[in-house]
Amino acid sequence: MIIYNFEFDKGNFYDAIFRKALLKNAKLGKMISTGVMNAFRGFIESKDEQGAQTSLKQLRIVYMKSLENPSMKASFSEEFDISFGNLVAGNFDMEARQQAIRLMIKFIYSMAVEDKGTLLLPAFIQYCVTLMTCEDSIVRQNIVFIVGCLFEENKKLNEEILSDEQRNALYRLLLNGHNDKVAVVRAEVVRAVASLQNDDIDSEFTEALEKAPNEILLDSQRDMCMETRAMVVKYRSVQNGDALQSLFKIAESDPILKVRQEAFARIASVDMKLLSEHRRDLTKLTLEALTESGSESRHACRVYFLNQMIDSCVKFLKSEAEKDQQNDSFLASSQPEPEYDEEHFYAVSPYVFLKLFVDMQDLVESVPIVRCLLNLVDNRIKRGQFTSTREQFAEIISRDVFPVIITKKTYTQLISTTYEDQLRFAFFWRVMLEVFIEKCDSMSAERWAILARIAPTLEETCVLVRK
Repeated sequence: MIIYNFEFDKGNFYDAIFRKALLKNAKLGKMISTGVMNAFRGFIESKDEQGAQTSLKQLRIVYMKSLENPSMKASFSEEFDISFGNLVAGNFDMEARQQAIRLMIKFIYSMAVEDKGTLLLPAFIQYCVTLMTCEDSIVRQNIVFIVGCLFEENKKLNEEILSDEQRNALYRLLLNGHNDKVAVVRAEVVRAVASLQNDDIDSEFTEALEKAPNEILLDSQRDMCMETRAMVVKYRSVQNGDALQSLFKIAESDPILKVRQEAFARIASVDMKLLSEHRRDLTKLTLEALTESGSESRHACRVYFLNQMIDSCVKFLKSEAEKDQQNDSFLASSQPEPEYDEEHFYAVSPYVFLKLFVDMQDLVESVPIVRCLLNLVDNRIKRGQFTSTREQFAEIISRDVFPVIITKKTYTQLISTTYEDQLRFAFFWRVMLEVFIEKCDSMSAERWAILARIAPTLEETCVLVRK
């Protein structure tokens, strides 16, 4: 608290004016302090975009008012520093804190763009530099998150707001965080450099030239703490074969289940074209996971990964169906505008995996993969994710909608396909019959219903052989 101690003649006219001015400034200072505090509270508590925009507008009004005289500007700076310090050190929910930080950075950049906050951004960066030396690891973690947001938001703008000096100062904080003794700080650095990993480093960005973002990610991939390695898996860009091979290695050999699961999930989200270019390695990885015996964690990874791949194949099928509606060329189908439902996407997803990711040379060895995929899809249906029974499931895949599946209705289309497609059709059909027939009692009605739906008769088979 600032205490003013003035000696003056109470009867002096000018002293009365001065007291009135002090009172007015004190009221304005309190108004500004309250405005900043309420805006930060709004940043933390906003539940929707409207609430966030209201808080941003409030902070902007208060800041513009503070520019009217130096004393009010000092009040704004003092309250802003206090609120910011409470934000990075307080015991807030992580999601709420990060939301508040992103809104605060939007405000700072918006003022810099309008050229109303010429001194606000440099002062904020200097405050980050100071707080990075704090002994509290939570504060250092939040500062690293802030630095990452500053770089990320700067890239979104049409003009460069950060100067070369500011970029280097901020990146220096990331380098310090990369060598931090606390794992959560090092892990946060991985997320912070992620937005820079594909950028060209110019000659003025000297700190990044000494240790590029990709070098930080490679170092972090070997970090002794699993949180840091998991962050690398989650945020490292996978745009080429080398990065994909690195993921394969982590999924296969990392000692911690969570990291391997993150790697499997990341692999499943990689572009389908890139994955198919490395199908041999993907098949090898999947088979190793399936055949690993006596390990619950390996089993968990297997189920987790193949469930992820089912979802990825379904997503691929949906995108192809959308293309078909636009150009009528879905999977080379000549069918007249079929209607696709969610159940059918899941039913054919094991075949899509086989077609995209299993090399012909590994077809026979891939029986465990296809069996596991079919079982997982069937289990989803049994758990009530869909309304189908297994008999209805057999009907789904026997519909003459997807000619990529060999069924009673579509097996004759093999005649016009390539030799490789014929092999894949026959292979998948055989494994599919084995899996679903095994699930039924030997003489059950369901068993015969499945056979009737997806198995061709002897006469039909003879026709196919003669052709």
